[in-house]
Amino acid sequence: MVNLDLLNLERLREIADGDQPFIANVLREYRTAITPVLASLSGALEGSDFQAVRHGAHNIKGSSRTVGAEAMAERACRLEEAALSQDPQLCARRVDELRDAWEKTCSELDSAA
Repeated sequence: MVNLDLLNLERLREIADGDQPFIANVLREYRTAITPVLASLSGALEGSDFQAVRHGAHNIKGSSRTVGAEAMAERACRLEEAALSQDPQLCARRVDELRDAWEKTCSELDSAA
C-alpha cells in the first residue's frame, strides 16, 4: 500500500492517461534526476552557496510535485525558504529532513513499481 502523504500517483496517472509503462519510466527518471541534485546540496551548503542550495531545492520541489511526491515537494520548499535566509544551521536541518523524506519516498517508489 502506497503512503499517500509521501507519494500520490493520481496526478501522474492523469498526465499519463493511465499509461503504466510511461508512468514507470517517469518514476525511474525522477529517481535518477533527484539523486545527484540531493547529493550536491551538501557541497553547496559547505561552500555557503545558498543560491545553489535554493536552486537545487527548487528543482527538487518542481520534479516532486510533478510525480506526486508530496513530502519531497514540501521539504524542498522548506529548504528553498531556508536558503533565502542564508542560515547555515537551518539549511542543514532542512537538508537532513529532505534526505529523510527521500529515503521514505524511495521505499514508496519501490512498492509502487
